Amino acid sequence: MKAAFFEKPGELKVGDFPDPEHKHGEVLLRVTLAGVNPIDRFTVTGSVQARPLPHVPGAEFVGEVLDPGASDFKRGNRVVVYNRLFCGVCRHCLRGET
Repeated sequence: MKAAFFEKPGELKVGDFPDPEHKHGEVLLRVTLAGVNPIDRFTVTGSVQARPLPHVPGAEFVGEVLDPGASDFKRGNRVVVYNRLFCGVCRHCLRGET
């Protein structure tokens, strides 16, 4: 696949990158549009450590389902990824403050 990635901070490049491997129960997507936010700049410059390396920055994206895994999604579904995880048991979650 083609991606913007870095192997060490400060050296963002665009090129061929290995296709991701996914486990049973995970959904594989083809990213069709991605946003850039301050955390991406911080990881690219090394202000925030990114793991594993090489690293593809970007946490805000939309895409198309390639492999639905064990989910209710279907191949070809268009999706928006909401990348926040909540515990569901802390006082903030229980009050709906997620």
